[in-house]
Amino acid sequence: MSTPQPIDYLHLFPPEIWLACWTLCSLQQLRRISLVCKLFRSLSLPFVFEHQTFDALALTGGIGRDNWIDRVRHLHRIAVRLDRLVQNPYAPMVRSWNVSFPKRPIGRFHPDIQNIHLFDKLYERILTTFSATLGLYHNLSSLHIYGLLIDAPFRATLTSLSKLDDLTLFDCDIVAQEGFLRLRSFTMISGFRNFWPENEGPFQIASPDSLCTLEIINLRDRQISLLLTGFGPGRLPCLVDLYIDLQNNNDAVALFQFLEQCPNLESLKINAPRTDFPGHYIWQIPDVSSETIPLLRILAGPPRLIQLLTLNRPVTGVMVLNWDDSDGLEPLCMDILRSARPIQSLALPAMTPTTLDTLVSIAHLFPDLRQWTIKIPQYAAMPPGSNSSFPFIPLSDDPLSVDAQSIDLCDDNAFDELAADDISDTESESPPMVIPSIEFPAPETSEVSGIHSILRWVFEGLLLLPPSIEVLRLEQEEGSMPAEVLFPQQGQAVATLGSMYPLLRQVRFGRDEWKRIGTSEEWKEQVESAVRPLHLEKFHGRLS
Repeated sequence: MSTPQPIDYLHLFPPEIWLACWTLCSLQQLRRISLVCKLFRSLSLPFVFEHQTFDALALTGGIGRDNWIDRVRHLHRIAVRLDRLVQNPYAPMVRSWNVSFPKRPIGRFHPDIQNIHLFDKLYERILTTFSATLGLYHNLSSLHIYGLLIDAPFRATLTSLSKLDDLTLFDCDIVAQEGFLRLRSFTMISGFRNFWPENEGPFQIASPDSLCTLEIINLRDRQISLLLTGFGPGRLPCLVDLYIDLQNNNDAVALFQFLEQCPNLESLKINAPRTDFPGHYIWQIPDVSSETIPLLRILAGPPRLIQLLTLNRPVTGVMVLNWDDSDGLEPLCMDILRSARPIQSLALPAMTPTTLDTLVSIAHLFPDLRQWTIKIPQYAAMPPGSNSSFPFIPLSDDPLSVDAQSIDLCDDNAFDELAADDISDTESESPPMVIPSIEFPAPETSEVSGIHSILRWVFEGLLLLPPSIEVLRLEQEEGSMPAEVLFPQQGQAVATLGSMYPLLRQVRFGRDEWKRIGTSEEWKEQVESAVRPLHLEKFHGRLS
């Protein structure tokens, strides 16, 4: 009996079929296809290696005697992966790196673990390897780094990456301050450490000739001014998107001088903390010429900034920050309406209370809204029964016991203990989740009144959303209870909203986001990084 010849999958289907498989198949299906089709493997490898990431910092959190061995093995796998990426022809496939490093060794904090030094040793290995091999990723276009020293050799490596156009530095100590990189996007985020000595001169990193997006978040006193003056006195012709946290009045002066160098700026977001006095800020807004940022379309900031910059500019999107009741909602809306264009996107701060009359007035004033974000006031900081205080752990007089376990770390066997791939033919797909048609219960406590009341007003026709609405977000103030606790019948609400407003394509309840699939009645739920498709029947639910 002759042995059957294997199926020639290589020529049976065109490459487009395999690319569609990559998009639509489950992980289990992808593993099986990659085993039987070399063409699929060759097509999918660039996708596999395109985005690289490791989070060494996260491995330090909560490390203890019950998990330190697993954490060390995880760190060891990162070290081996870094070595193998540059030893094989995979480095040119890498387009982005997202990495984090601990700020200090952790061994001295764990005297009860005899071999915790293995963690610090592996951390040093990863740090050395990453810094030494970064220049080999010639096609790298995006680099996000947390907790790394940016010295002269590392700056030279960055300069050698000719395709790098997106750089984020988070809590990085920057020693080398001179030289421009031809970046399109640059983000600098500080923790509690200084980026550079304050007695140094202006800081340079992103070329003013190429930069399109600039984000400056949580920098310390004078650092914002040093960064902005580092661009020099010339124009930034490509800069269209700017986000900045202001810390003091000197920073405000430097910022508004900088805006005069940005003739093509389209999006501006300024976060400015208030003082302890209502209506007062830690900075003052200087007079701004009508010729400054004439192309501004998206504006986010405190009411005073909204009042100043919406006038006669083509602003179509507004987000109000750092607002309190002393500002007054009516004059704020009147200021927004002074834009030269109809407002299509609006995000107002939480109003206490959030009344029907207020929302009806907003919908009437802004009939062209496509995106509307409604902030829900904080009704309860935590679910019932929770405790915000840290538990008291009494100190023990017992002698310290030491974990003396050891680990054999062999690079060749680093990945041997991973779970085996499931390549069996047995596969049980999860059935589509159909949300039953149920009535919304009336709110029993004040904790559910925000989202629940707004939806009831919409479903009963008391609050008419703009007919062009495409995105509706009901977001909560920081510290509020999760939306899933406040309003569990989200699926039914989304289906009902979708049937009432055909253009609606995205709905958000707190952290839970729903998106319409095409033009159908089907929606999918996204909870942070998870995605769960839902096949929704057409509902006409009501609130009792």
